[in-house]
Amino acid sequence: MEHVLPNTRAIIAEELGKPTPAGIREMAAVIIRQHVAGVAAILAYGSCIRDAKLDESLIDLYVLTHKLEDVSRGFLTRIACRFLPPNVYYTECPYAGYTLRSKYAVMTLDEFAGRMSRFHNPYFWARFAQPSRLIYAVDSASRGIVLKAVAQAVETMLVESRKMAKPEDDTLAALIRGLKASYGTELRAEKSAARAEMIVNANRHYYTRLEALIPSANYRSTKSSTKQDWRRRKIIGKALSAARLVKAGFTFEGGADYLAWKIGRHSGEPLVMSDWHRRHPVLTGLMLLPKLLRKGAVR
Repeated sequence: MEHVLPNTRAIIAEELGKPTPAGIREMAAVIIRQHVAGVAAILAYGSCIRDAKLDESLIDLYVLTHKLEDVSRGFLTRIACRFLPPNVYYTECPYAGYTLRSKYAVMTLDEFAGRMSRFHNPYFWARFAQPSRLIYAVDSASRGIVLKAVAQAVETMLVESRKMAKPEDDTLAALIRGLKASYGTELRAEKSAARAEMIVNANRHYYTRLEALIPSANYRSTKSSTKQDWRRRKIIGKALSAARLVKAGFTFEGGADYLAWKIGRHSGEPLVMSDWHRRHPVLTGLMLLPKLLRKGAVR
């Protein structure tokens, strides 16, 4: 892991420790009790910690384990997670008279911490450069590893975004460019420009405080090398996203219906899943991908 400034960690710790809705904490408890052994830490991120109604959306969680053996009981799925983390699962639980739904990613804590530098694809560091909540840590050592990892993600995102900035850009404008570029490295249904602006503008004070702590020397880069970096990230990232989509067919129970819900929600492209689609999620994903790309439902 790269160097992380102590003051950066202090701001990240404050953000990670902010209050989390009780429904999210309940979902985390269900996962610990019923689904994943050896949990070291659980992070909540995305719209569920911002403004989403929990009974109308998915709770996005990252479940981090001490050992690869705790990720899954299946040998093949553990190997899949080792080479292409994370594994993604879906679960539901009753809460306060309605149903909570969660899409949760599982991987080892060490693997999570090791993927936050610029030398790795933005899949992890761009996600966790955005505010998240640490809703469970089994001990202080696990909490410390998560804190350093998230702080590294933020520093990586700030530095890589600043390299893309135009002379007139301030911190927030540069971050919007960085987030838009990171979305371009995945197959996503969301409109990247609007989403990037919404996330950055909703967290203006947070990012401005952090930006002041990053040494300006870290911004040194040529425009050509920056473009080459992002071109490479886009090619590799799209390929990894396609591979993760196929892999999810083996691990994501209810994945076909989730895919239909996700695409329809973000793109206006309604998809109806048949029983055959549900029995063959991998083939469904492969069959749908070209259509979704043509229609712009994923990018």
